[in-house]
Amino acid sequence: MPHHYRLQMRPPLPYPYNSEIQWVKADMLATVSFQRLHLPYIKKNKDGKREYDVRLIDEADFLKIKECVLNALGLTQLINYL
Repeated sequence: MPHHYRLQMRPPLPYPYNSEIQWVKADMLATVSFQRLHLPYIKKNKDGKREYDVRLIDEADFLKIKECVLNALGLTQLINYL
C-alpha cells in the first residue's frame, strides 16, 4: 500500500520489538502527548537507573515515511515538494 513503509532496524530494537523489520502504517496517525510516550527500555545501569534505546531515523527512510503520510491523507500532489 502507498501508505505503508517497510523500515529496516539495524540493530533490532529491544524485546518485544526486536524484529529487524518494522512497518510504518501512516494511515494510523494519532496525536499524543510526549509525556505519554515511553522509549524502549534496555537495562538498568550500575546506579539502578533505566537506560533507554534512543535512535534517529535515517534521512532517506524519513523522507519515505513523509511520502506515506501524504498518501494516507490523500495529499499525493504534495509529494513532489518534499
